[in-house]
Amino acid sequence: MDSGYDVAYLTHALADLPAVLVGRLRSDRVMLRDPGPARSGPRGGRPRRHGGVLTFKKPDSWHEPDVTTDTDTARYGTATATAWDRMHPRLTHRGP
Repeated sequence: MDSGYDVAYLTHALADLPAVLVGRLRSDRVMLRDPGPARSGPRGGRPRRHGGVLTFKKPDSWHEPDVTTDTDTARYGTATATAWDRMHPRLTHRGP
């Protein structure tokens, strides 16, 4: 997909279908980790909906990636792909 489509929103909307989407994400996108195990304690409270924040613009906010691959290309040198599992985008109300 090209940048004209919101691949993060489409992934969320098509979650029930057996489809794999590949696309680019904007550099100012914010991804959220899963909340992890439920907290337990004497105060209780509402369970967390989101975990830590990963901001593309701030590499110091990135946690250890689950997969990293390096591929040498003829035209562009080394291409590196980094992937994190169990992340979801911060969705915004940007349309109907």
